[in-house]
Amino acid sequence: MAKKSKKSKKKKNRKKQQPGNDELHFLMGGVQPSDEFNQVLNDEFQRRLRESPFFDDMVTQFGLEQAEELLKQCKVEPRGPYFPE
Repeated sequence: MAKKSKKSKKKKNRKKQQPGNDELHFLMGGVQPSDEFNQVLNDEFQRRLRESPFFDDMVTQFGLEQAEELLKQCKVEPRGPYFPE
């Protein structure tokens, strides 16, 4: 039986570290986004979640009113080396 090479083990570990399909990520360089821009991002993010099958599952599990409240908690948070906390 052949041993796995170190290279294939590294590849396997690298695949585990990559974000899955259930996560939304994007990179944006430059200056910190304004509050207005963050609000637009939040509104669009929440709109897309509301139109997704995920939101339908939330409504089934929690009811429409509580699902809407949970949706309001889903927000875009600028962070990283370019955006000090």
